Amino acid sequence: MRQFLAVVVPAFLVGGCSLIYNPSNIKPMIDAQADAKVVDVFTQIDARIDAAPVRDADPTMLTIDQVVPGVIYEGAGDGGSRNALIVVHGHHMTQMATAQIMGATTVSVVSQQVSVDGDWMAVLVHAAVDDTPATDTGTAALTVAVNEPGASGPQMLTGMLVLQNLPKLSTTAGQSIDVTTLAPMYSHVSGTGTVTFTGDSDHQAVLRAVADISLGTVVSKGTSANKDAAGGGGAGGCGGGAVGVTGGCAGFNGGGGGGAALAGGGGGGNAAGAAAGNGAGGGMAGAAGGTAQIVNYVTDTMGTNRAGGGGGGGGGSGGVVGLKGGAGGGGGGVIELDAGGDITATSIDVSGGDGGNATPGALGGDAGGGGGGAGGIVVVRSQHGTVMVGAKALGGGAGTPANSGGGGGAGSFGKIRIDAPGGTLPTTMPAAHRGPMYATATPQIVTTVNPMMMVLGTTGDTVDGYDRDSSDMDHNGEPMGQMFTNGMLNLVPAMIPGYNKLCLTLEPGMRRGDLADACIEIAYLP
Repeated sequence: MRQFLAVVVPAFLVGGCSLIYNPSNIKPMIDAQADAKVVDVFTQIDARIDAAPVRDADPTMLTIDQVVPGVIYEGAGDGGSRNALIVVHGHHMTQMATAQIMGATTVSVVSQQVSVDGDWMAVLVHAAVDDTPATDTGTAALTVAVNEPGASGPQMLTGMLVLQNLPKLSTTAGQSIDVTTLAPMYSHVSGTGTVTFTGDSDHQAVLRAVADISLGTVVSKGTSANKDAAGGGGAGGCGGGAVGVTGGCAGFNGGGGGGAALAGGGGGGNAAGAAAGNGAGGGMAGAAGGTAQIVNYVTDTMGTNRAGGGGGGGGGSGGVVGLKGGAGGGGGGVIELDAGGDITATSIDVSGGDGGNATPGALGGDAGGGGGGAGGIVVVRSQHGTVMVGAKALGGGAGTPANSGGGGGAGSFGKIRIDAPGGTLPTTMPAAHRGPMYATATPQIVTTVNPMMMVLGTTGDTVDGYDRDSSDMDHNGEPMGQMFTNGMLNLVPAMIPGYNKLCLTLEPGMRRGDLADACIEIAYLP
């Protein structure tokens, strides 16, 4: 069985030396000469046996037969992102071998490295963003050529590798974008001024880019109640309740409870499955709930892990004819910015809308105020770049009652998660939770079967590791329940010769989930 060791190193030891050993791997000493032997505590029996024996390469017998993975994405290597990685398999490749990729002028080889056994070559590739409109879609077939001194000529493979062209998104100040029109992936995203994303409770604003994302102010707020009209939710958020009606997503995503007679509507609960606010009595803010990690956008049977936007505030009621309680404010939406490189945004706002005020009657009497909508969800994930964003997910204010009616409950805060490969997190309201991400200095090419890799995250969070090979098969047997200490975790994986995609799943998320997994592509050259 493959091993995957995890070592937690306190922050004050980073950069220093540490000794890691497994007593079961220490062999008994037979004689005095054995004392001089080095015990390799990370030796992988199966990995060593599977590796080809070291031999002298014969350039006249140079061959290549496979290239993995089969796709390079436009934008790799731009905007602070990592270069694309491909692994070439063949035979008799020497340390003097060089690679070339033909078929697209925007694709170039940055560097290559050959394994000692001559069977593997790792190639780092830059696939620049192409601003030509004609390259926004489709693929370009690429040819991989490997040559070396003494060979009869370059060995070529065509049809195993393509460049995936991607659209570019450029927003303008004051623009409103329906989230259903967004592409699944962009090469890069840029814009200035304020852009507002609109959509219903089932459609979030998700911007993913291979390179970088650079925006001004990004908004998906819940709207405030207007007299007796409930506020609408942001993209991915839920609407507020009408007068006397429970707010959207109540008991599921955190909507406020509808107010009973003379009572204020409860405040919208927090996104990701908060309990409803106090609809019966009013005057109580919605309770925060759900998982702080924000592990997915999928609802489980209880709704506790839903990463939907804020719940809408409940509407207050009136007990006398002619009196009207305030309607509930809308819940904040969901905004995710996910890039391979740098992410900047002046402000990201998914706050909830205010609850409506009760309307006094001509003859007096009491009426309840509407509940405020809850703040929504902000997720920012950079795999290799810097993160500079301002973000807030505040709850909407409570509506005021009429006379002695109950006041509405305020909406609760939403949730913010930032995954960054280095540095400290920016200040947000509420404070952001740091998700797992491989450190910036993590190498893309390694020559040892057990390299040590640093992952940054939140102390107390738990992750499960696994490895995907070149055929996208999961390799199980990795450790479960590895916990962050002092905001980091040092992992020592067992690598597969050639291509590896090392992934960590953040509990309680599910493997291969959009938000649960953090992955990195690495080549192991034996």
